[in-house]
Amino acid sequence: MLSFKDVLAKAYPDSMRVMLWECEREVSLRSLLADCPRRIVLIVGPEGGFTNEEASLASSHGFQFAGLGNRILRVETAAIVGVALAAYECGAL
Repeated sequence: MLSFKDVLAKAYPDSMRVMLWECEREVSLRSLLADCPRRIVLIVGPEGGFTNEEASLASSHGFQFAGLGNRILRVETAAIVGVALAAYECGAL
């Protein structure tokens, strides 16, 4: 199993990197995907949320933060919603 740091480091270098983070209240996934990128790496979870340290580490690896609105979704639901929104915004649905 890869560590969180290893996952961040191995994310495709030519991709848009997005972390869905419950602390992000101003930037939506929709706004980040306005100019639909060719490839998206989307990180979701874990249950209980990311720590500030994990968010800082993700940011240092080029990840942008996006929120999914005012509700906190379960990790398995957030993953499905995130992928569905990305596919919709990029014209795949």
